[in-house]
Amino acid sequence: MLQLIAFFGVLIVLACGYGLADPQGLIRLVDKFSGVGGYTIAIVVRIVLGVAALVAAQASLLPIFLQVIGGLSLFAAIVLLVIGRSRFSQLIRWVASFNATLLRLWLVFGMLFGVALIWVTGIV
Repeated sequence: MLQLIAFFGVLIVLACGYGLADPQGLIRLVDKFSGVGGYTIAIVVRIVLGVAALVAAQASLLPIFLQVIGGLSLFAAIVLLVIGRSRFSQLIRWVASFNATLLRLWLVFGMLFGVALIWVTGIV
């Protein structure tokens, strides 16, 4: 499970790095996935990350971190289910409306989160 957590971390770092280099390119990419398929993927990813984090927590360098991330990820999946695809699409459009500087700031935090996921696994 730690490998799966590290994999999620790498994907997050890569996505955020792409967004830092080309914020509008990332928005276009995310916009392509704002339909039913993207909504479903968003929920499934949060469930998989949440369960993996909770299962792997005790084997990690900082168990409480993965326990919190696992709980928040599962909570986020439930919230997405409750708000529905329409509001999910509205959320995507709202984030897409951020100016490039604000979006890049969020992406820096995203990269740090991805790095933290990789670090906490102890793999690298």
